[in-house]
Parts: sequence; structure tokens; C-alpha cells
Amino acid sequence: MRANRFTTIGVLILSMAFMTVGAMADDWPNWRGPQHNGISSEPNWIGDWPACEPVILWEQQVGTGFSSITVADGRLYTMGSNERMVEVLDPDSRTGVVQRLEEMDEVLCLDPNTGEILWIHAYPSPLTAHLYEGGPSATPTIADGSVYTFSKEGMAYCLDANDGAVLWQSDLVTDYGVRAPTYGFAGSPYVDANLVVYNAGTHGLALHAADGTLAWETGTSRAGYSTPVPFDVDGERFLVLMGERTFAAVAAQTGEVLWEHRWVTQYNANIPDPIVDSNLVFVSTGYNEGSALFEMATDHVTELWFEKKMQTWLNSSVLWEGFLYGPNDYGKALTCVERDTGWIMWTQGGFGNGSVMLADGKLIALSEDGELCIAEASPAGYRELGRGRILTGRCWTVPVLANRKIYARNAAGRLVCVELMPAEPEPVRSR
Repeated sequence: MRANRFTTIGVLILSMAFMTVGAMADDWPNWRGPQHNGISSEPNWIGDWPACEPVILWEQQVGTGFSSITVADGRLYTMGSNERMVEVLDPDSRTGVVQRLEEMDEVLCLDPNTGEILWIHAYPSPLTAHLYEGGPSATPTIADGSVYTFSKEGMAYCLDANDGAVLWQSDLVTDYGVRAPTYGFAGSPYVDANLVVYNAGTHGLALHAADGTLAWETGTSRAGYSTPVPFDVDGERFLVLMGERTFAAVAAQTGEVLWEHRWVTQYNANIPDPIVDSNLVFVSTGYNEGSALFEMATDHVTELWFEKKMQTWLNSSVLWEGFLYGPNDYGKALTCVERDTGWIMWTQGGFGNGSVMLADGKLIALSEDGELCIAEASPAGYRELGRGRILTGRCWTVPVLANRKIYARNAAGRLVCVELMPAEPEPVRSR
């Protein structure tokens, strides 16, 4: 275990605006949050200010990668890639071993209030920087005192959330023959009762949460890059998963395929999560593909509309009160789309391939170059409440609001914790 390393940028007294009656904090224990839709249930987190600006409370270096952040039970988790000096066997050396630098994935557990590193679990994993920085893409999932992670190479780990001890591990490529996508596995583990489901293989694969043994599998074809998205039909849990050239719904407990639909993009890059609402599913991909809304039936889906000018490439949209808000590779803009018609309500440029989440009717958006923007989620137009630069470099990872703090990172591994404070008023100049 290496020494803790953190820098406190500022120590601020929390504004009483955060203590508004009825305001509640909320954990964010998995990718896209407790409801798996990119929406936080925290109310009044922004206070009553007409303008605000983000202030960095602390920062930490967590290694190269695009893993997002999870927060649960007073702990924060993420992943990154770092080089570590390790000992390897060498029969030609005097001692029988030599030391060398090796690329390692690291699962990090931090104090969400200070950034102090509490524990690290590391294992060998190549950086695999194919046209981007490389490093882990999936986000840790926290459930029942365990941390579930998934590497780009197909290593599934279950760790003790308290100290990072390995409870079990499984190499899905070696053990079950699934083939990794071109850019490595990227979907985060999804926990359903006693199972952990991974977007690996044709339409997913599930392990028993207790011991990591196989529960079900659906074939060895390459998966897409999304995380399983849950929905219920008559009390039974189903999951929508993006495959290499399709998307499909499977029963969470058995892997039985409910339906499958062809969805082919350039480079077979089905990356963002679908969005499911009742019997509707919204699918969008980049590389000049577009978006579509489908109506789900028992054994098939029917396309209701298709819109070429809404293309979410890397990150998913959020659905709020009948409208979708998301990053649009067509114009590199934040875009609002009417869910039922596909009609584009507005676009806001200068966003790049950024990301967005939502809380209490407010969009929390991070531009590709590190500007944090807070805006009203309204189809009437883009109305910004506040913004400020919190990061530099490539920022493809979605920010996270948890317990009234916003956490964000860049590809180089700079993780920051920010709070929104009232903007300083303009000084009054005497005449």
C-alpha cells in the first residue's frame, strides 16, 4: 500500500442554504446512480442562489482512465491505471527475482470529505491506449458491503468494501470464452439480488454474488460498451444491453432473451446506455448514426421515430419530464430532445463530447475541456445558473452529485471534489 497523497485546496464552512428544511443527502452507489438513470433524488442541493460557482474543496490523483465515481456508506470509489514497481521471477538474476515497472489497474477507496486514500487494490492490466489515454472504463458498483469491478481485459473482482480484500475474482475471457470488444470491456457491473450481471458475451453474463460462480451466459460474441439497464414487466426484472451490432432485453435472473433488435454503427461502437421508460426504450449512438425511440412488446420492439441529428457518442442522456438532455456528437453540443417525437428543442454549443447528470430539475454538465455548468432542465431553452472551470485536459467521465458535493475527474486521473458557493457580488464603484 502506498502512502496517502492528497492536497486540500480549500476548507470551507458549508452554507446554511444547504441545510434547507427537507433537503436530503443521497449516496451514488453505482454507475448512473441508484435508479440507473443518471438522476439524483437530492433536493435543494443548489440552494436558492440566482448564481453560483464551483469551489474545489480537495483534489486527488487516481490514475489514468475514465472510470466514474461511486459514493456509498461514507466511502468514495473509482479506478485508474498507474505504473508500479513489482517483483518478477528471473532465474538468471542473483536473487532469482528482479524489479520492474508494470502497468496496473487500481481500485481506490477514498474519504469523500477529504480525498484521503483509505485503501487500494491493484492488479496487472495493460493501459491499452487505443487512440485515447487508456485505463479502466467501468465504474465500481457497491452493494451489501462489497465492491464489484470489471476491467477492460475481462477481470471481474469482488472486494470487501471495508479494506479492499479480494473475496473472489473471475477472468471472464479465460473462464467463459467471451470476446472483448475492440476497446475493451466498458460496462459496469449490475447487481440484481444474488447475481452480478456484466455486459460480456452476446447478451450478457451473470455470476453469483456470493462466490463468483457462473449463473448464466448468453454466448461469446462481442458485447457493446454500455452497462445493463433494468426495467420491470409484471414484477420480473429485465435488462437492456447493447451488443456489438444489436440491443436486446434479457431476464436478469435467467439470461433468457426477451427480444433482440439490430443496431449497427460504424466501428461496431454501441457505447451509451439505452434509456428505458415504461414500455419505451431510447437508443442513441455516435459515428454519424443517430437516435431512435422504440416501443417494447413481449418478443420484439417497434421503432416510433428516428432522428439523425441527435448522436450520443460516449455518454448517456437523462430523461426528465418527457424530454431527453444529452451530449450530442452532431455539433458537439448539449441537446434537448422531446422524447415522444424526437423533435430537437434546443442545442447549446461549446460542450464537446462532455457528459451530463440531473438533480432536482437541474442539469449538472461537464464539458469535454473541464467546465462545470449548472442549468435548468427545461425544453424552453438553455438557461444557465452557474459555471466554472474545475478541470483541464480530456474530460469524458460523467460528474457525480453525492451528499451535496460534486465529484469529477479527467482522463489523466485528476479527481476533484467541488461545492457550489454563492458567487461574489460585483464591487460597487463610487462615482
